[in-house]
Amino acid sequence: MPPVSTDQVVAMYSRYPYPTPVVGGGLSYDVANLFSLLCGGDALEGSSVLDAGCGTGQRAVGFAQRYPGARVRGMDAVEPALNVARELATRHAVKNVAFTRGDIMKLEMGETFDFIISTGVVHHLEDPRRGLHNLCRHLSPDGVICVWVYHPFGEMERLIGRELLQTLWGADRGDLAEGQRVMEQLQLRLGAGRYGHGADASQPASRRGQLSADADAFMHPIVHAYRFGQAMDLFRDSGVEWVAVNGINTPEVMKLVDLDGVEDAGREFCLRAEDLFQSGDLARRFDALPRTERYRAIELLMKPTGFTLVAGRGNAAARLTARIAGNAVPTGELPAPDEGIFRV
Repeated sequence: MPPVSTDQVVAMYSRYPYPTPVVGGGLSYDVANLFSLLCGGDALEGSSVLDAGCGTGQRAVGFAQRYPGARVRGMDAVEPALNVARELATRHAVKNVAFTRGDIMKLEMGETFDFIISTGVVHHLEDPRRGLHNLCRHLSPDGVICVWVYHPFGEMERLIGRELLQTLWGADRGDLAEGQRVMEQLQLRLGAGRYGHGADASQPASRRGQLSADADAFMHPIVHAYRFGQAMDLFRDSGVEWVAVNGINTPEVMKLVDLDGVEDAGREFCLRAEDLFQSGDLARRFDALPRTERYRAIELLMKPTGFTLVAGRGNAAARLTARIAGNAVPTGELPAPDEGIFRV
């Protein structure tokens, strides 16, 4: 197959705007809720925030509504999606958000941001490492970047369905109507709770919204899925000084990783050794491992569908909960990532 370009991605999302083209639907507060546990609302007062790959804007508008003291910029390469986002902001009377067209692979925004969010985007880039480094160049000196990507363990069944669709679709992947026809004949459908109950309040009930979700899940021309170590390695030489796994998604739950067991606020959302193992001996063995090996044990046990990474530089860690410092690995100390899905 010939290499896939960003133009093909833009064409797909122009036909199937994501997460949903339905302006009358609700906003999404999952990222806003995440930041309330990550750093609290006060840290966002007066801060500049970029939602890179904002799509139809449900998260960006929801974030701006939740944190009116933040200056939020949504950026996406797909103009029809941005039109939906702008209409959403107007409908909800949210004034502290603006939307800009841009391509992460060629990003030159001429400004930096205190916080960069990119949810479900990096794993769809033709060169994820280069795209992520482009985003990191736009961080302020004490900036924080938060990225959500797919994990192969929990996504295996969906990715198998996607490959079957892509195989039966044939060589002309530009014929999106044909791809949709094959997808519907295979009865491929993304369930609303795939990434945890309430993971995305904008998950659509309408047929158009469901079709956009299904196209993103099964028809997308570019999909990468990462083990924790593989995704962390994307930050190597990016300009950030440390990277941490913040949380995981499964079809049942969303959990925040707390390797050092220091989180008090939101303890019920946290994942610690005693939550992973009933055996005290196994919990002690887990706690004795280096951070990167504890991460390995977590992903092998929990089999996540996706996960969030947080990275930063300068005094970024001071903005965040102490839990992140306990999870952080300096980028200069990252071990070489596994080449395949499993370590052999």
